[in-house]
Amino acid sequence: AAAQQRAELAKQSAAAVHAEKRLNGSLATERKSVDELRGELSAEKKEARNAEGDLEAKLAAERKQASDTEGKLRNDLKTEVQDSRHEEAKLKAAAQQRAELAKQSAAAVHAEKRLNGSLATERKSVDELRGELSAEKKEARNAEGDLEAKLAAERKQASDTEGKLRNDLKTEVQDSRHEEAKLKAAAQQRA
Repeated sequence: AAAQQRAELAKQSAAAVHAEKRLNGSLATERKSVDELRGELSAEKKEARNAEGDLEAKLAAERKQASDTEGKLRNDLKTEVQDSRHEEAKLKAAAQQRAELAKQSAAAVHAEKRLNGSLATERKSVDELRGELSAEKKEARNAEGDLEAKLAAERKQASDTEGKLRNDLKTEVQDSRHEEAKLKAAAQQRA
């Protein structure tokens, strides 16, 4: 009977060791999953930063283009107005020249309106790009926040699972030791 009890105890001890190995394997799998989630979060953060950098560079290029266009339009307008005034001074000598000057002045006014319209369009494009950049930044921040919340939840779940596995293993080991002590006491009593 004592030999049977020892064999049963050895069987239970082996089962406890097997359970501990299985639990350790589950814990390693959970930790690997957490590491993979961290890697994915890092890659998505890097991608969001790269996208933001690309948008900022695009906006800077658009701003420079709008500034260059505005400067060119202003210079062209200034040149046309100066030419118009110079022509007016030259055409004062004759009525025919005055008529030509009036025609050129009207053309200059029309060109100014056209240039002002182009400038307004460029400014509107810049404002739209700023709005798009702001929206994309907000979306990137929201995505980052969601990923961080997901990672925190995964960490908590892994921690809870690890704690539960450790408690279950501790309970199994304690039960096994308690059973072993009972068997030893019974064996001593029989002896």
